[in-house]
Amino acid sequence: MKKINLITFIVTSIVAGSTAWTKAYYAPKLEMLENSCAIAVINVTEVKKTKIQGEHWSYSELANVKVEKVIKGNLPSQIELLGEESFICERCRVKPGKYIAFMRPEGKRWACTNWYLSVRPITGTQVEWYTGNASIALSSQPFEEVVKDIESQLAYLKKKDLKDPCRLPWEVR
Repeated sequence: MKKINLITFIVTSIVAGSTAWTKAYYAPKLEMLENSCAIAVINVTEVKKTKIQGEHWSYSELANVKVEKVIKGNLPSQIELLGEESFICERCRVKPGKYIAFMRPEGKRWACTNWYLSVRPITGTQVEWYTGNASIALSSQPFEEVVKDIESQLAYLKKKDLKDPCRLPWEVR
């Protein structure tokens, strides 16, 4: 009987442990802001199918992007944003339109830092944005207020003197 209980425990632990690794983690607002090497208001002009292998994922979409306003980091006026990661649980998807984007470098291109939460669509004067700092709940909020919130939170994070998680391969440090 003890042998069966031990085997059941081991099998359950392995199954439960492996299941936990397959779920997507969604970072709350402050963590996403801190881990983003670049934050910008962007205009996706075209999305095309592709097959690009990144450091962790392969990507099946490549978006041509016009950068309209940089909030954090250094970006040229045109970039390429990778999407449709090979991770089965969650992906970053975009279609033509305007967004506030939270990105990290992936080679000489850019990728999302926090799955679908990384590309917040701008609809008219509204953006679906975090309702608090520690939650991933979203609500429709005025675009200008969201940008002010992002800038305010970035100033707060800067005061904490955190290490920069960004090492851009094309920048000399």
